[in-house]
Amino acid sequence: MSVEAEKEYSSALEQMEAIKVSFSEKHHLEWEIFQRSKEVQDLQRALSESQAYLQDERRQLLKLIAENDRLKIQELKDRKKIRYLLSIAKIDQDEITYFKTFVDK
Repeated sequence: MSVEAEKEYSSALEQMEAIKVSFSEKHHLEWEIFQRSKEVQDLQRALSESQAYLQDERRQLLKLIAENDRLKIQELKDRKKIRYLLSIAKIDQDEITYFKTFVDK
């Protein structure tokens, strides 16, 4: 082989090596992109599930608040009724004993 041909041959080999490295790097980057996109999909799915769970919890909280308000109103009505019945019965205040049950939290 002539010197000129050897130079061309080695130049071609260097170019092939550069392309080979670029191809393997490209493959690695494509794989990384694939992994990242899969991770993003998983995170989006988890976020969506969390948002649905949060909505359910908010709905439940609103129901409990409404029930609590309803029970407070009922308690006020019951107290008013008790006072009215006690006034009709004409019982002395000293003879009245109130019992209140405590609920453990």
